[in-house]
Amino acid sequence: MDVIFESIKVTMPALVVFLTIFYLQKQFYAAQNQNKILKAKKKQYGISLPLRLQAYERLALLCERLYVPSLVWRLRTDEMTVADLQISLLLAIKEEFDYNLTQQIYVSSDLWNILKLVRDNTLTIITLAAEPLESRADARQYGKSLLSKFEQGDPTGLQTALSAVRQEASLLM
Repeated sequence: MDVIFESIKVTMPALVVFLTIFYLQKQFYAAQNQNKILKAKKKQYGISLPLRLQAYERLALLCERLYVPSLVWRLRTDEMTVADLQISLLLAIKEEFDYNLTQQIYVSSDLWNILKLVRDNTLTIITLAAEPLESRADARQYGKSLLSKFEQGDPTGLQTALSAVRQEASLLM
């Protein structure tokens, strides 16, 4: 009985020390693993942050370039007809939007949906403003019609979209 009691006296502290070391080692490796994950995320965030900020810059520029009065001033020439100006406006908007299509991976889906809605509203206004006019008429009348729609406010919601871009970008800083 003394032998059993003596072996329990020796093995019990060894077992407690072993379990303590095992537990501490397990905790240490878990902390090390968590630290590696945090470093990887920080490195990834450091790489993606400039890309995301650049995407917001490009989308803010897109909003400015989709502004119909600016488009009219930029695209209209003296010899254009209503049909020519309408096609130029529609193509310019399509090209601008297509050029920035890849930016959707860096922004929220809500913001991207707002931008698509603005694009669609702008295209609708351009199309509706041309309907009462004859396609061979001078583009000045069409341009004035579009400009008058925008003097009354922003019917496309472009300012709302620009505010949404600014607000979402501010969340990163």
